[in-house]
Amino acid sequence: MDGQYITFGRQVLEQLLACGQAEDGHRLASQHLHCLLNSVFVPKPGYMVEYPGPFHRLYCRMAPEKDLPAVDLPFTFLLKTFSVTDVLLLLKCLLLESKFILVSNDLERIVTTAELLCLLMFPFSWYPGVYAPIVPAAKDDIYDAPLPFIMGVKIDCTSPAREDFPFYLNDEVCIVNIDFGHVDIQVHKRVPLPKSSLLMANLMEKLESHAVVSPELPRDSPQHRPDTTGGLSSVCENGDLFQRGM
Repeated sequence: MDGQYITFGRQVLEQLLACGQAEDGHRLASQHLHCLLNSVFVPKPGYMVEYPGPFHRLYCRMAPEKDLPAVDLPFTFLLKTFSVTDVLLLLKCLLLESKFILVSNDLERIVTTAELLCLLMFPFSWYPGVYAPIVPAAKDDIYDAPLPFIMGVKIDCTSPAREDFPFYLNDEVCIVNIDFGHVDIQVHKRVPLPKSSLLMANLMEKLESHAVVSPELPRDSPQHRPDTTGGLSSVCENGDLFQRGM
């Protein structure tokens, strides 16, 4: 599901739930589903569809092809969960078509992270990579797939360390631990992301202007420096972070 349909889908489900709590709820729910399945179609770029729900009307609009995509997922979730350094590292690995395992004890956090990672690639798309935001944890053999993938697994990790992971993952797999806000990437460490220092500085400036608190860099990270100048020097000093082998 694209990010721009998340709110519309949530509103549809809320009305369906409300049908079950109303009088004659079975009839209302049946009409609701029949109309949804037979009368509501994905809008063309630049157009909007109207859905006459059982309680109030809903609207879903597709952004024009030349515009930025309409996104109704909070990018602040990504920036509050992971440091700006890790977000840029994820972007770099996405563009290099890496393999990602997203882990959390919360399915909603996994799906939200997976959707935001795909949106982060705009104007590129995660194709023809595998996109499976929720897979069974027991199917550990699929993580050896020879093609790029984004997969989510609901497990309760006690540590962000790769060696403490409940099953074996080779070094090609990037582990994105959402609950710990930790990114473990063994490949592409020294591949530079062009202009990453400038991009990081701009992101940090925007975060500060909107009072968004991003996680601090780990104390044992080679990028961590004591901050004595108000916020930016500790994360973007002296050149490209990714060229220094994050």
